[in-house]
Amino acid sequence: MTHMRFKEAVKMRHIPQQILAGGLLAVLLLWGSALAAEPEALLPIEPVPMIEISDYVTIALDPAPERFGFIDRINEECFVISDICRSFAPKAVFRTRRDGPATSRNAFRVGDFVGFRFNIKREVEAVWFEPVPAGLK
Repeated sequence: MTHMRFKEAVKMRHIPQQILAGGLLAVLLLWGSALAAEPEALLPIEPVPMIEISDYVTIALDPAPERFGFIDRINEECFVISDICRSFAPKAVFRTRRDGPATSRNAFRVGDFVGFRFNIKREVEAVWFEPVPAGLK
């Protein structure tokens, strides 16, 4: 073996070691970057305590706010106000003003602007005349 061939043979023998060392270094670098990119462990999530919600709505002492509208039509069992037939409670009260004296149901006419209030059963329990607001005249 000549001196040149000997050097080439030595180089050839060391090439696989260099490749192995370089490959190992590459694997370590990739593994290290993969570890660095991996998210931290997630904290355990504790379940939220269950809250029961009921569909039942409690009845307030004042069952409904006062409402206002024009009488569209008068039927035997109801006044049609804002296109809805509002039936009367058995003891419905008809008044000239909100806290005014009582009047007859027959005092009301189509086109009158009235205030009304519902009872718990959504029946009209009180009806009274209201002055027409300036914007609605």
